Amino acid sequence: MFASIRTSPVLRSSLTCQLRLKSTFVPQPTPLIPDVATFFNKIGRGTAEQAENFPTWESLFTTTSFEMKEKGLDIQTRRYILKQVEHLRQGEKIHEHLQGKKSYYGGEYRRKEKTAKLLAKKRAERIQYEE
Repeated sequence: MFASIRTSPVLRSSLTCQLRLKSTFVPQPTPLIPDVATFFNKIGRGTAEQAENFPTWESLFTTTSFEMKEKGLDIQTRRYILKQVEHLRQGEKIHEHLQGKKSYYGGEYRRKEKTAKLLAKKRAERIQYEE
């Protein structure tokens, strides 16, 4: 039904322009987050050391992922910073999202294999101890 609907190039470029303008909106600093250093301290994950890469509030909101890559930030840090910047841009509450911890037995995919190896190792140690 919707396969026959086509958007005109003018409409498409207008929508793209609106999305681009929306993403470059720079909000005013809040009393809780007055500067870049406070923002990085608030979001955590060791990003406070990256504050020197963003000298101004505007640079924090206008820097792209590619520019962050050129500054030497790894992909996980870039994604986390950009996600938190977008949350602040949308007016959402900013807080640290802790990184997940791996299970002692590994991920879900290899858990049975890991537990079987661990139990076999314990059995072998017990047999050796009994001899």
